[in-house]
Amino acid sequence: MSNIGETSQLLNSHNKAFNFFIGGETDKAIETYLKTLKSKPDSAEIHHYLGVLYFKIGNGAQAIYHFKKAELLYQNRK
Repeated sequence: MSNIGETSQLLNSHNKAFNFFIGGETDKAIETYLKTLKSKPDSAEIHHYLGVLYFKIGNGAQAIYHFKKAELLYQNRK
């Protein structure tokens, strides 16, 4: 797959997950973000959203993991 095709596919997956997120479909959002994370494990944004979603469902350990991972990735951008 070309770089443009991969980028487009990742963007589509992220948009799909975000739409589940704002639509209140938490389980589908988590599932879609986790699938997207396999292709883009260094995405601070995906880790951040997963942190929010896990916090929302009361899974504190997973929320903290993803928030810390997002923080580290955001810091590495500087």
